[in-house]
Amino acid sequence: MGPYTSIDSPLSIYGALAVAYDHGTRLTLPTFRGYVSNGDAPKPAAHVGRQPFWERSEITAWASEFLRDARKQEPVQGPGRLELEIIDHLNAQWLELDSEQIEVMSDAELAFECWKRLPGLISRLRNLQQSWAQKVKWHADELELYSERPGLPSLATVLQWMGDRRVARQCQEELERVQEKHLHTSNLLSIAEKDLDRCETWLAQLRGWARWSETLQRDARESAALERWWDALDAEVERWSGRAVPMKEFAMSSPDHVSYVMDEGDWGTLSEQQRNAADSGAIVLSGADYGYYWTVPGWSGRWRLSWILSSGELYLEYRNPHEALVVIPVAKTPAQGRTTSMADVSRWLEPFERIQRRKGALGLLAREIEVQSKLGWPSLVRDEHRAGFLEAFVDRSGAV
Repeated sequence: MGPYTSIDSPLSIYGALAVAYDHGTRLTLPTFRGYVSNGDAPKPAAHVGRQPFWERSEITAWASEFLRDARKQEPVQGPGRLELEIIDHLNAQWLELDSEQIEVMSDAELAFECWKRLPGLISRLRNLQQSWAQKVKWHADELELYSERPGLPSLATVLQWMGDRRVARQCQEELERVQEKHLHTSNLLSIAEKDLDRCETWLAQLRGWARWSETLQRDARESAALERWWDALDAEVERWSGRAVPMKEFAMSSPDHVSYVMDEGDWGTLSEQQRNAADSGAIVLSGADYGYYWTVPGWSGRWRLSWILSSGELYLEYRNPHEALVVIPVAKTPAQGRTTSMADVSRWLEPFERIQRRKGALGLLAREIEVQSKLGWPSLVRDEHRAGFLEAFVDRSGAV
């Protein structure tokens, strides 16, 4: 891993998430870190403090190739309607799953549960097959004892000839009982043999269904975790609402905040009285614009994100003709000057600006601003000035 000063376009971990989002895949921080740890995403090019930074070109290439290939993977096929019916038969006959449990189980969960129990079921069926085969033999021997044979009467008939009708009747009843047990055991043996063959044939197929089931359940867990993580981002932005000030108040707080007033001209040439009298709707705030479609949770409209070159202030402006005009000061970055230019700010904000219309985009930018402000805005320092930038923070430990 090279030094931070060698990175062409440093991208923080939140910038990397924004690039992935722009390429169609929302990730959580733990998921992306897992990709990095497993070698499925580029390693950081350097660290500032404990914060990793990547080469933007590497992350962009990864997002366009790896994530695209991941979306193209063929899904593992699950069981069809007929297979599910057979699984139901196996459960009713042998698996003994709780009926209330089955009611709330998805097809994926049922197939997975069947697969987990199948090896034990096969072993059990083999044992039953041997046991019932032995019982069938015993019953056959009993039948031979009680039943008539060619040229010989049955035991019950002999006893009846001898005048012992009670014992003869008992022998006849025993014969019928043995015949019924023999038939029942033979049927069980036949079912067990068929289901054993079916289970042994299905073992590999059900193993595939188990992978399918695990994939669906893992995706469901990851999807829930994903929504929770991105909802937490929105919650962070909701706290920004407490910073909101009327637009006129923001304009009056500094001449740097206003570009001009419609029909009045340059703000700087206006008297204090003229500024106080200016209509809020006619005031045009200064700054370079970085998107008009940002969403602040709790507000119905769209916000414009702007950066004031002379002061480095980043703010959101809310313009809705039916509501008050409001400004939320977001951050104070280095102003345009020797170390930072508007091009640097544009390059830094680009991944976030590209996803501005999507859920959680502003929350992701909020996390990014928190990281950058703590480290002194490393992504805004021009390449030629990085050699002297926060060298004490540079950490080449490789931790993510």
